[in-house]
Amino acid sequence: MKKVLLAGAAALFVVPALAADLPTKKAPAPVPLPTLYDWTGIYFGGNVGWSWGDSNYNTYVANAGSITKTYYHGLWVDSGSNHTSSFIGGGQVGYRYMFPQRFVIGAEANLDWNAGNSNTSGSISTTGKYTESTSYSSGLGGHVVGIAGYAWGDVLPYVKGGWAWTDSTVTHYQNYGTVGTVAAPGAEQATLNRSGWTIGGGVAYHFWSNWEVFGQYMYASYGTAHINYIALQRSVSTSLNSNSVTFGVNLKM
Repeated sequence: MKKVLLAGAAALFVVPALAADLPTKKAPAPVPLPTLYDWTGIYFGGNVGWSWGDSNYNTYVANAGSITKTYYHGLWVDSGSNHTSSFIGGGQVGYRYMFPQRFVIGAEANLDWNAGNSNTSGSISTTGKYTESTSYSSGLGGHVVGIAGYAWGDVLPYVKGGWAWTDSTVTHYQNYGTVGTVAAPGAEQATLNRSGWTIGGGVAYHFWSNWEVFGQYMYASYGTAHINYIALQRSVSTSLNSNSVTFGVNLKM
């Protein structure tokens, strides 16, 4: 009986030791899932590109401060069109929020410098006694827009739209004289602060850390502005539409 007890006690120690030496089947290590870029956050950056547009004008006789199309020297007053194209560059700051379903919304403010200018002349007299023209130059401009898109990992296609503004200078020239003896032109300048609407879209790409690049197209319409040139006794209505293609880089905070 004593021997049986001793054998049982030995088995209690030997069997676990042998079991520890047997090969075991372990669960495979979990494979880490790729981390998707989170587009949520404040961002800022810069952009450069090209802008082009059209500015149509009609010149009227100033009549008690109102804009009234009428005759002058027995002829209709001049109309014309200015076409501009130029380099633009500036910066932007904004905020985006990405939902779990990877829909993205946000808002952005932009400020750009536009170096565009144009000059178009048009004669309003068949006798050559009278000509007039306008020149158009642009300066600072920008927009405040809403953004909506869908993130495909590191790629974010988006649309945007909202309020746009620009300042511009419109100079009106008048030449007086007779055939072959046109006098030096008189000129008067006015500065316009225009506002309107803009819409467009683009694609942003996350390429490293929190750095992104983008390309986009925007269209803007600033409506029609009215200018009274007191010294020249003229009033001008001028409209402006513009297009731009820009490329830039953003850093998300």
